[in-house]
Amino acid sequence: MLALIGCGPDAIIDPANVEIAFVRTHYDGELQQQLRGFTPGSRDVALLPPEPVGAQIGGLCWSPNGRLLAYWRRLDDDDLEQIQLFDPEVGEARALTQGASPAWSPVGLELGFLRRQADGNELRIIDVETQAERRVGTGHVTSFSWAPDGARLVVAGLWPEHDSNSALYVVDAQTGEAVRIDPDPPNASSLPSDTGPKWSPDGSTIAFISAGRSAEDVYSAIYRVDPNGANFREASSPAYGVRSIEWSPLGGRFAYSYWHFDAVSPSDYGVGLSSGRGFEGAKWVAWSPDANALAVVQNTRGELGEFTRLRVELIDGPPSPGPESGDPAWSDTDPAWRRLPSASP
Repeated sequence: MLALIGCGPDAIIDPANVEIAFVRTHYDGELQQQLRGFTPGSRDVALLPPEPVGAQIGGLCWSPNGRLLAYWRRLDDDDLEQIQLFDPEVGEARALTQGASPAWSPVGLELGFLRRQADGNELRIIDVETQAERRVGTGHVTSFSWAPDGARLVVAGLWPEHDSNSALYVVDAQTGEAVRIDPDPPNASSLPSDTGPKWSPDGSTIAFISAGRSAEDVYSAIYRVDPNGANFREASSPAYGVRSIEWSPLGGRFAYSYWHFDAVSPSDYGVGLSSGRGFEGAKWVAWSPDANALAVVQNTRGELGEFTRLRVELIDGPPSPGPESGDPAWSDTDPAWRRLPSASP
């Protein structure tokens, strides 16, 4: 169940007990971002002071025990990203290591991340307690996802023999041994690009985004494959481009964000569910721990332009309002929903 549903919109919650962390960007002549928190039924609160003007943060993800929030931070366009760890109990963040795209292992306190190199990104894993880190696998990684047991990862990376097409590999988290799992399409005149893999919570399948698997492909589609490379099949072929996939914490279905450009649709973005329902104009998907709701960012237009607002969409009901702000020129991004440390699974 969602916490504080019975509270009014003016209820104030302790920052240590927020359920959804997100990034708010203010546009007042200069760009300034801030890490904030929100629980349905309450007002949003500042988790940290505003970042310096021009600094950027993103990639929010909670540790499995809900006690630490990892995200990347970059002070300016010429700076390398640093991974930060925020502890809501003490209200402080600390720098962990250089890198971006953090993702927690489902077990323990290891964090996978990408480190930018001159010739591409490399995948690394760091132990948050000891700060010991290691490089995993070879090749240039674009995205990755952990297996539920934390022993392997599925990695999207550039093929060694080609310059621009990404393939999928299952990689041992300790040894770095990699096995390719996505097949070449038969009679293809060009090679597909497979990206954004997400391992299902039960470990049985991997969903990913693929483009160029047939001559008829105008947009990207969602495919699934077993971790051993078997049972390769198309899962969804929407008439638009898929941007990201997020499995329900309970498995069985997933949400995906997409884009399209046409003169008919009211928005260029949307969120769909593999079970059929969609939310036009939404993006940045985060599931609630009980899988009953999604935190999404909704496009909105006003006198000052187009901005985004955080909302909570109930899977089987009307939408819940998101946080409000007195500043009209702001946008919300990067929602990350956690199970509170005191909550039972």
